[in-house]
Amino acid sequence: MSSRIIMPTGPGLSVKLFHLEANRLTPAQLETKLSSVQYTPPEKTTPSEGFANVESKARKVRAEFTISFKVPVRYYEENEAKKKYYMSVERGMVLIDFGTKIVEIRGSDRLARRFRRYFYSEFSENAPIMQPFNLVEDKVSKKLYTSIIKASEIKSKENTNITYAVYSDVAVQGLRRADFRGDYLQNKKEVTVYGTMHGGVISMFSGILTFPSNAPLKTVVNCESGSLVIFKTEDGILEKDARWLIDLMISATTE
Repeated sequence: MSSRIIMPTGPGLSVKLFHLEANRLTPAQLETKLSSVQYTPPEKTTPSEGFANVESKARKVRAEFTISFKVPVRYYEENEAKKKYYMSVERGMVLIDFGTKIVEIRGSDRLARRFRRYFYSEFSENAPIMQPFNLVEDKVSKKLYTSIIKASEIKSKENTNITYAVYSDVAVQGLRRADFRGDYLQNKKEVTVYGTMHGGVISMFSGILTFPSNAPLKTVVNCESGSLVIFKTEDGILEKDARWLIDLMISATTE
């Protein structure tokens, strides 16, 4: 599994994490339900959704999730503005871990919203609550940032380069957030002590991280929304590299 190559359809792999709260479902119940909803191509402009390759193992349910959605295209005909809809299809993956009570969705924000909506509509009052990760509210965003930088620099200090960092909840009159741009921001004292000086918490950062395979990959981590994006190379992204970063974010909120 760790050597599997991920080839996202877009420029990178997007992942969004949720806490599973007030759960009364079992892995077997969820597997049965998802398996019963097969994806079928949309009829005309009616959106559709469904699952494939559903499997349950070690209290984890994994499935491919495919959605279709309308895309408007505007054009002119005889000097008159008109609009026509076409259907677009997106495929992602959902992983529900009943042991850690974490939901991991690999795909766009649209795909994550559709799964969450499906989840609530299908299970109605029995549906668990899918609460988005918010490491800023949980006061662990600095812990995540520090652990990621430390692990990346162990692999390659030279290749680890944070180029953008955002601090929110800044305790300076008239300011709500502070943005920093530059090279190797993780080494800039003015940036690293900003939270201590002004009460801000790091809410987003991006740059080049060195992953366990030694691959330097451009990465965006959003601590407020519990999401991340790993930009792919022409060779794709190793599953073990994606798993490493996802697990660090999960560990920051569960340990």
